[in-house]
Amino acid sequence: MKILHICSDYPYTALYQQMLTNYSDKDIFHVMYAPLMKGRYADEKYKIVGDHASVIYSYDYSPYDRLRYHSKRIAIFNSMIKGAGINDVDIVHAHYLFSAGGVAYELKKNKNIDYIVAVRSTDINFFFRYAFHLRTYGLEIIDNAKYVIFISPFYKDELISLYVPNYMKKRVCDKLIIMPNGINDYWFKNICNERRIVNKSIRFLFVGEFIKRKNIISIINSVILLRKKGYAVTLKIIGDGPQKKEIIHKVEKYKEFIDVFDYIKSKEDLLVEYRSSDIFIMPSFNETFGLVYIEALSQGLPIIYSKGQGVDGYFEEGEVGFGCNPNDVNNIVNCAEKIINNYSVISNNCVKSLSQFKWQNICSAYEKMYSTIK
Repeated sequence: MKILHICSDYPYTALYQQMLTNYSDKDIFHVMYAPLMKGRYADEKYKIVGDHASVIYSYDYSPYDRLRYHSKRIAIFNSMIKGAGINDVDIVHAHYLFSAGGVAYELKKNKNIDYIVAVRSTDINFFFRYAFHLRTYGLEIIDNAKYVIFISPFYKDELISLYVPNYMKKRVCDKLIIMPNGINDYWFKNICNERRIVNKSIRFLFVGEFIKRKNIISIINSVILLRKKGYAVTLKIIGDGPQKKEIIHKVEKYKEFIDVFDYIKSKEDLLVEYRSSDIFIMPSFNETFGLVYIEALSQGLPIIYSKGQGVDGYFEEGEVGFGCNPNDVNNIVNCAEKIINNYSVISNNCVKSLSQFKWQNICSAYEKMYSTIK
């Protein structure tokens, strides 16, 4: 069996590289097709993946095409027909609904190749929400797919409740599957569940981009409020991004208990930070998944996340942390207090549900899915 993957983010996002290297069925060969904008750099080292797969970088579309959805889709489709060796492809795996799924849908119409398609944050929060003229086409992609994959349970619910018409709901719901992203095997090899007992002294950690979507200012305000309530808490903020100056200015008078550090690339150094912290906090807006939550869990850190975003729905409320309203600092503080008051139980739960985020298990589930199509 031959699977053609379509993913423009492959050269730039480690999770797709990890996925490709963790497929194990020797009877399945994978071709990763990465349609890229002309002039954009892509590191060639990620094209080396082993005997079970190959990678194609194809510079298919211009900056002008990028601004026009159908022009971009047609450019990618035409290039793929010429250079991807699709005649012996059995199944297409499109890793984004609009950018890749549109091409997969056209291949289905022209070559009768079945496909599965993933729905990501951009598909829901941009295309369906704002690109009104493309909604019907997006629903056609979904309706003709064999399976539709969601990283977040809540994006599945949002799609069904807001965008899928009633006459389509039954047949669409029958093909929807929740499938998480996986974390690097490094975290499984270095699991730590020996957490200290905490009372009112607790160390919060944020790791991520310094952008407004990550809601770092609310994290800072939450920690300040916890201090006012008598908790001897500290906060370490690690990352980089356009909001860096604002964040540094915000914490200037709170240096006694809030530190800001540059982005950490090394997993080994990041491991040290997780193990020297007590709670991971990231109440983001519009979080597709957030691998850092799962990395933190592997080190026994309870997590504070946003309701209806990211990992919400993968765990029972209070099992490994709490989902909060990211717009409500008092609610974030309340979640933090509930973790502090039940720290040992919650921390001990953190590593118990990690197997669902192991790439080998995820890829095995995909392989079983492929086998039901062909």
